[in-house]
Amino acid sequence: MNTSCLLIDDDLDDHEFFAIALGKLDNNIRCLMADSASHALQILADRSVVPQYIFIDFNMPRMSGLDCLIDLCRLEHLKDTQKFMFSTNLSSRIISLSKELGAKDCLIKTTSMEELTRMLKSIFYS
Repeated sequence: MNTSCLLIDDDLDDHEFFAIALGKLDNNIRCLMADSASHALQILADRSVVPQYIFIDFNMPRMSGLDCLIDLCRLEHLKDTQKFMFSTNLSSRIISLSKELGAKDCLIKTTSMEELTRMLKSIFYS
């Protein structure tokens, strides 16, 4: 499996948790990590970087997850990339707005490694 993803999250503990879950799922999934929306946009300015999946934390300082999603959807080389809003708490209004703005789906963060692994499996292997 040649799968790549990008996690955009200001919480470095969430980076580690996500990486462990990916490792349990498939060691061949390549995952880039960005600690802010601006960092992600810097990475993605290189048009050769085209992850198949992007996970965006909703609650980030400086630029919100929704603003980040809007900017990502404007990048032509990411038009086929599946984008997911990924946060601890998402209201139905935010979920609807995220989908209108281009998110494939919205995922609620979990503290269960098994649950996160299951969630990622359903995305990567659907």
